[in-house]
Amino acid sequence: MLRTALLAVVFAAIVIAAQFAPMPAAAQTVPPKPVYLAVGDSLTVGLYAVGGMPGEWYGFPHMVMAALPRYQLHIAAVTGDGIDNTIAQLPLELAEHKPKFVTVEVGINNLGNMDKETFKRKYTQLLYILKGGEYRNVISCTLPWTGQGTDTDAYARALEFNDVIATVTPALDYIVADCWDATVGHYEYLSDIDGFHPNSKGHRAIADAILKVVIRPVHWLPDVRR
Repeated sequence: MLRTALLAVVFAAIVIAAQFAPMPAAAQTVPPKPVYLAVGDSLTVGLYAVGGMPGEWYGFPHMVMAALPRYQLHIAAVTGDGIDNTIAQLPLELAEHKPKFVTVEVGINNLGNMDKETFKRKYTQLLYILKGGEYRNVISCTLPWTGQGTDTDAYARALEFNDVIATVTPALDYIVADCWDATVGHYEYLSDIDGFHPNSKGHRAIADAILKVVIRPVHWLPDVRR
């Protein structure tokens, strides 16, 4: 009986101790990084730009993200896309990723099938999608130069499109990165594969044009550099 009583007392003590023992600290979860959404076409995809993981293109969005490590990158771009497909897809991308920083690079694939006034209407529509969603941290890229000769219709149309981008973007309180001026005439920036898409040097020049306006004192600078 004494042995049984002692065992009962010991068991009761263990139960009481377990009730008052401190709980192990809960594992702390790291909040996800805010999203940098890169909107565009094959230039945003980084086609033919090497330097990343094997089998992956490493274009200007990756270079921008490397300079802004507080973000995680999502590329919302499809090779061959024009502005119509971008307009159709953008609301879905915004709803899924809720980005805190957006770059827009579109228009190259519309140089041969769209006039200036149509591009202006559609580009305004595109930016109003972002404006209506209250996305503040947006940079619009002028079309990078992709090897057009100065005497070609494509060159003249690119200048017209860039005039649209340079006019519409600040009117909606967004920022323009002059990716055309950063690349025009630099044949060494063109891919050896097709002589059209930027190579890694070209993407570096585009990324630097974007970062040049990111790091200047703009109203959302603390949000970018924090």
